[in-house]
Order: sequence, then C-alpha cells, then structure tokens
Amino acid sequence: MAEYKTAHYAGLCLETGKFDVWYSLQYDWYQRIFNNRNLVYNIPLSIPPKVTSPTYLATSTSGYDEYISTPVIWRNYYTMVGFHRNGYSKELWLEPMVPVSEMNHAIKNAVVFSPEGWATINYSESGPTFATQAISFTPDNPMNVNVIYIRDKGLSVNYVKINNVLIDNVQVTKTGSGFSKELKINWQGTVPSSGLTVTVSDDPGFGPVRNEKNRQLPQTPEFFSTMQSFSITTCASMPHQICIVSLTGKTVKRIQGIGAIQYRFGVGMPHSENDLSPGVYMAKVISGNSALNKRFILAQ
Repeated sequence: MAEYKTAHYAGLCLETGKFDVWYSLQYDWYQRIFNNRNLVYNIPLSIPPKVTSPTYLATSTSGYDEYISTPVIWRNYYTMVGFHRNGYSKELWLEPMVPVSEMNHAIKNAVVFSPEGWATINYSESGPTFATQAISFTPDNPMNVNVIYIRDKGLSVNYVKINNVLIDNVQVTKTGSGFSKELKINWQGTVPSSGLTVTVSDDPGFGPVRNEKNRQLPQTPEFFSTMQSFSITTCASMPHQICIVSLTGKTVKRIQGIGAIQYRFGVGMPHSENDLSPGVYMAKVISGNSALNKRFILAQ
C-alpha cells in the first residue's frame, strides 16, 4: 500500500538516517503518480503500476480512489523541517533533518503552520560530521514559548545560543535515547515576527548566518576568533574566495563558493579538512567587491 510504504516505513527510514531507502521509496512513488497525471488527485490505496508511457495531460476528473491517508505524507515533510508545536504547553520543537547531500546540508524558507499561524524555518549544518547546527525560526505572528527542543547530534560539548546569546549549561538538558536524543532548552519568552535563531556547536564562538525575515545577510565578510579557532562568514549572494596562508607564506587552504557561508578553521578538529596546527595565519578573503586580510593566532 503506497501511502503506508512512503509515509510510515519511509518515515521510519528518514528518522533513523537510512536516507537512501527513504529517497528511493519517495522517488518511486512520485514517478508512479506524477507520470500519470490522472492519479495526482486520485491516488489509490494500492501501489500503481510503473509508468512506461507518461500521461502528462489528465483525461479523467475522477477522485473516487483518493485515499484518506495521503495527508500523512505531511509527516515526512515535518520530519524534514523538524517543526512541532504544542500550543497548550508552549513547547516548540526545532529539529530539522537534511536527508540528501544534494540539499547542500541546508533547508531554506520551509513553510510551516502552527496554532499561532504560518512560520518559516531556515537551517544549516556544518562541521566535520555536520553536527554544528544553525536554525532560524520566523513566525508571522508573535509566539509565546516555554521550552525549546533541538536535535542532539552527539557533540561531546554543546554550546547553545539563542539570538546569539550563550545559554547557561544548567538550562540545557539531554533527553531521550537512540534516534530520539534531544537537547531541552529551558527558555521562556516571546518569539517576535522578526524571528529567533538557535545554534548548537562545540565552538563557543560559533554564530548563525542570519537569513530570516527582516534580517540582512552580511554585505562584507565577517570574522570571529577564539584562542583555538577562527571563522569567516562570506557575503550574501556573491562568489567568494578564501586563501589561508601560514607564517612561512605557504598556502594551506584555498576555498571557493557562492553566498553567505560560515567557514571554521581551528586546532583540534580531527578528520576535518579545516584542522590547522597552532601558529600564525593570514586569511585573505575576496567576497563580492570586498577584499580583506585578517591575521589569526591559534594556540594549542
């Protein structure tokens, strides 16, 4: 039965990280339905046959076979964007999951709805194991919140920031087990229509690239550093080049990209291509019409 195969079993695969199985099931069902446009609003309980000759112009207006469980596909969508809301208890879940690398480890402008109205979620994951998270949540209407839950992705140390303000560790509790591990943040407040950002990293200096409503992405490169690391955030909607040079003049890293991206370099980042030895480094950044040089000193 297609609805259960794609919504329930594929949803289980999505939750447990079996993204290839999830993707295969979703794609197969999509091909069986949308290559025969007579089924788009008439999805049967059974699994339709594979389409060998596509029908792109529907010839039937029947909705007789449309099965009531089709809306459970929304569960997969909400699993991906990670949004859940308890209007009574004021609990808010922001636990996005990016199922395919083709999405560049990001979700952009995902629309959700809640008891308070519509909202938008943006998300990016980075770091050597993509365990560093940056989430922005922008509701159309102000939203009162008592607790925020975010996904626990297994970092040895979690520095949680809300609106770029570090949250005291006593306010962050690990809950759940297995694939249901979460970080429970005891944060009470009102999320305004300008939005809220949440970041999780093992680097206390990590900050979000802001791209929610009524906020401006950086128009010039931004820099942040600690004793063990430094980060570079590039300009919005512009190509950029980053060159990291050691004190001896040797180029140790060269990166090219497009858009606002935060790159982090540091000491003690095993298995990461941005792991550096202690020393003095010069970062040359060309982003848009800006060209900047910045010196960083990394200690053990």
